[in-house]
Amino acid sequence: MAYAAALGRFAGIFVLGATTAIAEFISSIIHSKSARVFIVLAWMLELYSGNSMEGLRWPVLPHPGHVWLRDQPGNGLVLELETKGNILRSSAALLITRYHRKPVVNGWGSFYPAWFTQLDRLIMGSIDRVPRLSALGIRYLILHGSQEDSEALAKLWGLPLRCFDSLHAESPWEEALCIADLSSHPLTRITNLFLLEGWSGAETWGVWVASTSAKALWLARSPGSFELEIQAFPFCPTDAPQRMDVSVNGYPLARLSFQGCDEQRWAIPIPAGWIRGGWNELDLHFAYARSPAEVSGGKNPDPRPLAAGFRALWVHEKH
Repeated sequence: MAYAAALGRFAGIFVLGATTAIAEFISSIIHSKSARVFIVLAWMLELYSGNSMEGLRWPVLPHPGHVWLRDQPGNGLVLELETKGNILRSSAALLITRYHRKPVVNGWGSFYPAWFTQLDRLIMGSIDRVPRLSALGIRYLILHGSQEDSEALAKLWGLPLRCFDSLHAESPWEEALCIADLSSHPLTRITNLFLLEGWSGAETWGVWVASTSAKALWLARSPGSFELEIQAFPFCPTDAPQRMDVSVNGYPLARLSFQGCDEQRWAIPIPAGWIRGGWNELDLHFAYARSPAEVSGGKNPDPRPLAAGFRALWVHEKH
């Protein structure tokens, strides 16, 4: 990628030098002023003869899908994908930011951001793509390809889809576009962290911790002050109180005690000195985890060892 960029710069310098050298050569062998004027006129005639490539009028028309995206609140990141799952490599992905006003993570031409390769691997090789992309701050996927292929990809990823017809006019975006909103995924409504270990699958109300410990990650763009928001309730098999120890990057943050079986909320400031730019780790440890099957004597067949149910788990940057 860096090689291609360097090659492009050298090619530009070469073209300028070659043009100058040819002009000097012609002027040295053609001494007649009228002949020089004739050559210039012939060149201009060729340039404007109509045989050159036709361009598009500027400004070009935005696609209806881009207009819809522009009207959505917030500034979540946009990722443009081909329906095969490959990241779109096109300068059009950058051009269209003029219209939808959302930041994109795509690269183009000979330039790709530093995270491009890792992002490509995540999309192609991970079964939990949506929570991971959401943890990176990506909210919208723009899918390029047939509507049938877009619907198949969205179904595979568990995302609702909104499709927009083509412009039927001269535009860089003549095909139909489909857009998926990652915030509609069950996990992205519960948390902005990537749930790594100890968690059960997302349910309509939230997610269980199915172990005595759980781990999650979040991405901080830079060190700073953050706040941890928790809304949770304990699994209550007995009168024994549930306790939750919270640590961030190995530093003990809080020891939280549930009052009975009621749902509780906490907002806990995280010291700025604990946060590093990049991935940060949240660890939770519980006093116990019991399975409904064990507690009910088999009446409830659920075998998962449950500690607590989370309706919300968020890390917010404080400004």
